[in-house]
Amino acid sequence: MTRKLTYYLTSIILLTAVAVNGQGLSDAVRLSEHHIQGSARGASMGNAFGALGGDITSLSINPAGLGVYRASDASFTLAVGETGSTVDYLGSKSRKGDFRMTMPSASYIAALPSTNSGALVGLNFGFGMTQMNDFRIKRVAQASNATSSMLDLFVNNANLGQAYISSFYEALAMDLWDANDNQETLIYNSYINDNGDNVQLDGYHHDMFENTINWVNKPHHQKKNFTEKGYDNEVTFSMGLNFNHRFYAGLTFGVHDLYYESTTWLFETDDNGIIDYFNDYSFQSHLRTYGTAYNLKLGMIFKPINALRLGIAFHTPTWYKLSDSYDNYMDASFDYDPQNIFWNQSPIGEYDYNFRTPSKGIFSAAYVGNWGLVSIDCELLNYGNSRFSDDGGYLDSSNRDISEALRTACNIHVGSEFLLPASISARIGLEYYGSPYKSEAYGLTQLNKDAKTFVYAAGLGWKSGIGLYVDFAFRTTQKTYYANLYDVPVDALNELNYSNPAAKFKDFQNMGVLTLGFRF
Repeated sequence: MTRKLTYYLTSIILLTAVAVNGQGLSDAVRLSEHHIQGSARGASMGNAFGALGGDITSLSINPAGLGVYRASDASFTLAVGETGSTVDYLGSKSRKGDFRMTMPSASYIAALPSTNSGALVGLNFGFGMTQMNDFRIKRVAQASNATSSMLDLFVNNANLGQAYISSFYEALAMDLWDANDNQETLIYNSYINDNGDNVQLDGYHHDMFENTINWVNKPHHQKKNFTEKGYDNEVTFSMGLNFNHRFYAGLTFGVHDLYYESTTWLFETDDNGIIDYFNDYSFQSHLRTYGTAYNLKLGMIFKPINALRLGIAFHTPTWYKLSDSYDNYMDASFDYDPQNIFWNQSPIGEYDYNFRTPSKGIFSAAYVGNWGLVSIDCELLNYGNSRFSDDGGYLDSSNRDISEALRTACNIHVGSEFLLPASISARIGLEYYGSPYKSEAYGLTQLNKDAKTFVYAAGLGWKSGIGLYVDFAFRTTQKTYYANLYDVPVDALNELNYSNPAAKFKDFQNMGVLTLGFRF
């Protein structure tokens, strides 16, 4: 049987409409959820510096901590370790990791003692770079008994009509060709039989269907590789005030530089040779996002007694101005012509838009004694208040989804430091990030309602008598969540009840962090 495409795609969905599909819940969470990668001291103490100060990490948490400095300071930080994920999909487990080195922070603090005789006893300025997010990670999910397919989505959309067909998705499967323009298709609605007759089918089909009554796919092998890379770095310009060593106030103006790149590659293959005509296909999707942002942070620290410190900070939304570029590629081979690879590539799409994160409130307390200290921060932010915007109002549906599915989360940071002989300090820390997803959305239970992140840390520090200090930390991050390997039809439009089991992801990061600094 030779299949031929009889429906010719005569219109292309607007690029802006396609781009809207990229500004979804996961994008809003990724841009709004900041995981500070600052100094080694901050890392080892769970970044619980909202009431402590005296560390570059505080410039991005509570800038009042800048007023705590009694001397000028310069430092830089290096980190090295492994980031990856263990994935459980249809009972099959896969693990993938990647080693790398980064520079999470660098700073310069200028401490200027006040020359007047009033309450102001210190005026400090700080300039630094802190990594708010490190996007680099590799994942792989695979199973040999898959009975769902991304082609189900393509067929479903094709049967709904031309308005649901995209030149970035369905059209790739409907119009594959080789170098000689010998046309083949993965999705078809007619074929030429062995007698040369053109047989018209009722709707669109693909070869994995076991029958056209229950629309069940034959078991086949499925694998998807995920590669992400990029960063969200914040450059901070800060000022801190010290009033009688009892009350501190600060202001930070932050400028973000964001780069994010995602490449996914889905493979579906007939390893058992039980599917007629179909051999394999792959679908590659590439997205690149880049842009800048700015925000303000205000903070105060108060010492009612020398041993107790109370902090409060407010972060305005971070306003991003972003640009996306994206494209997809598809190829396939068939049993009757396995040497010939048919392929198709989408146009390159470009899209400019804005994103506003939710504002954030941070409440902190710390107890400082002769033995060391203990500190705790609580961050509150409502992910449901994040918003996309563009010039044409195409993102309104994405914002409705954000309001419906995302909620207020509480992030907890706890740290402790113990003073040891020989100017050595021992530190431990814990970070907890609550799930940004509500329990239900649109009447359905959300898979990621319990998608929490935990960070466990420990470290050591040493100070010399001439201002030099060295800090080391080890951090391990664990995040568990669920995700589909591809989209499934919206319930109201999914007349054939296609299914798509979710994969369980356990992302991890094991990092060693080293800070070298000098106070003068």
